[in-house]
Amino acid sequence: MARTPTPVTRSEAEAMVLAYAASEPELGQFRVADALCRRGVQISPSGVRAIWKRHQLETLYKRISALPERDPRGRSRLSGVQQARFRRAERRWQILETGSGKNRGAGRRRCATTS
Repeated sequence: MARTPTPVTRSEAEAMVLAYAASEPELGQFRVADALCRRGVQISPSGVRAIWKRHQLETLYKRISALPERDPRGRSRLSGVQQARFRRAERRWQILETGSGKNRGAGRRRCATTS
């Protein structure tokens, strides 16, 4: 028997998306949308992303960084795999912040000498 979608208000759907961001931050927008659809809530992956962006939770790093604000146990309740993903995302974030200014001119100089 197919499950009929129950009418859910925008605020209820947003609360459910934010609950998923807090309980399972490693899930991406497609998996969250799929999980909610299985529960009878109709939301698209882009709808999930829009809610995350509105709350500055669009990346894994940002969702996990927000955990201590929502839960006193914070990151300590994450599994080993989740913690490893967070460390990898944190390193990537740091590299992007520090490396973006250094390499900007290098690409232009290299292209200018080969032309």
